Amino acid sequence: MRALLPKLGSQASSTNIVFHARLAASEGDWSCYLAEGSDEGGKFTVRGWFLGVVDAWQIIPLEKVLDSMHQQGVTVFVDECFTPTPYADVRSVALPRIA
Repeated sequence: MRALLPKLGSQASSTNIVFHARLAASEGDWSCYLAEGSDEGGKFTVRGWFLGVVDAWQIIPLEKVLDSMHQQGVTVFVDECFTPTPYADVRSVALPRIA
């Protein structure tokens, strides 16, 4: 994951953030589009758009996300077919699906 994501804050001035990776739940009701990531305080922290029960942008340690999903019995995987995609393009596809 570290190799896929640009450094946290590197897209701060962008008007259309690009996602570089997608995490998804095997059950299909949760996705996270990751834009950036960096080692922060010994943990790999990511900035992403989380979709599922809520639609929210978060900056959070990746380990915390994975642990939380695991505790709920949810298997998370990296979408190997995902290619870097601008926020506007992902939003136009993802939001109608979760509305």
